[in-house]
Formats: sequence, structure tokens, C-alpha cells
Amino acid sequence: MAITVQRPNLNWRERMFLPAIAAGLLITLKHFKNMIFRRTKVTMEYPEEKWDANLPEHYRGAPALVRDTDGRVRCVACQLCEFICPPRAIKIIPGEISKTDRFA
Repeated sequence: MAITVQRPNLNWRERMFLPAIAAGLLITLKHFKNMIFRRTKVTMEYPEEKWDANLPEHYRGAPALVRDTDGRVRCVACQLCEFICPPRAIKIIPGEISKTDRFA
């Protein structure tokens, strides 16, 4: 059964997306000002620079798979890979893996 959602009535300013464009422009100008005057970096040059000990406070970590006692990857079906994948190409179906499966 289809659900009908009522659209809010927008005025002419909201229909032209002017507030959203202005907000995006202000964010861009803020980054530009910080880069010029404070010399803060927005992009890290990866092979030359690495985040070893000085991780920024906004860093949330990278997903990693745990290994069991046999050395095999132990996926607990936490759905994190499926959630993080931008094109939604990963589908996780929880289940048991046999001990003899050589690809596990």
C-alpha cells in the first residue's frame, strides 16, 4: 500500500535553494579563511604523511575483522561493512561457517 506524504508549501526563496547555497558558500569561505590565515590543512598527502601517533579528534577508527584461534577471519555479522559501503554493494547474511571451509 502506498503512503502519500504531504509536501510543505515553500516560498519563492526556499524554492530557489538560496539558503542552502548560502550555507554551503559560508562553509567554503570558512575553510578558505582557515587555510590562508591559520595554515591549517584540509587534505593530507598520504604516502609522505601518515596519522601514526597524532590522530585527529574526529577520527573514529577503521573497521577491522578479528581472527579466531585458527587464524581464520571471524566475522560477527555486525553489519558495519554493509553500512559503510558507499554504493551499497555489500549484503551480509549472518550464518555459521564450517570448520572445513577453506575460504573462511
